[in-house]
Amino acid sequence: MDQQSTYNLTRHFKDILLIIAHFTFVASHAFISSSFASTDFNFLPAHQSTYSIEKFGTYIGNMHNELTHQGEQLSYISTTKAVGFAALFVKNDFIETSILNWPGNDSKKTPQQQSYHLFRGEKHKKNQNISFDWRDNKTLKLSGSYKNRKYNLSSTQPVWGRQLLPLLMSHKLLSENPNSTHTFYITDKGNLQKYTYTQEGTENIYLSGKMYPTLKFKIKKEASESWSYTWLSSKHYYLPLKIEQYKDGELNVNMQMTHFNQVALETTNANIQLEDDEYE
Repeated sequence: MDQQSTYNLTRHFKDILLIIAHFTFVASHAFISSSFASTDFNFLPAHQSTYSIEKFGTYIGNMHNELTHQGEQLSYISTTKAVGFAALFVKNDFIETSILNWPGNDSKKTPQQQSYHLFRGEKHKKNQNISFDWRDNKTLKLSGSYKNRKYNLSSTQPVWGRQLLPLLMSHKLLSENPNSTHTFYITDKGNLQKYTYTQEGTENIYLSGKMYPTLKFKIKKEASESWSYTWLSSKHYYLPLKIEQYKDGELNVNMQMTHFNQVALETTNANIQLEDDEYE
């Protein structure tokens, strides 16, 4: 591949993180209902996962996720790193951090998101900071900053930061079978955005010679020409095993799980046993 072709691929890498977050993990709104009440919250255990990222068929980076439990606090950190030629154009890792509070680790109570941060570099204008105020049971209040602008939002619908979507999805699928179609709301860049996801069926996915039964979902953002397919594996607590993002009818971004392992934790309600998996 010549230098110009490589540049054309890597110059968009900074937007790929946003594409991934918006279109790949949004199936999780199976958890979000029209009220703040919920059924038992079967939160997945502390774990680490890694995904390879391809843009137009070229390998350009990895995303590493880590969920930790520390008493009543849950922390979820995602780090996206450019590799190869892409690293010449993208110097900084993208780091997303979500903090939740889970009173008493009680399955009768829903963990509440406290904050979301996206770090793209020192003083980068697209860094994001969002705080969630859950004190009012009727209205969720959000305050944040993006592109050096502060903003305030409110919603009578449950709203979550985009990074938590795979965990919420896992919760719902571990708890019960979801309906085939849902709409949901996330907050990003100072906006509230509506998505719809629909279960397309079941498929077997092969990774390094291993076959995994999965649920396939299609995800669509309102008033957008882009959509995604995501394949969710029960063996991996219904986290995405494979993700494909399409734009203008063409495959744009492809992600595939390359590593997953459950780590030691203090409390978990999940009841699925899992060995470490790594795919070379």
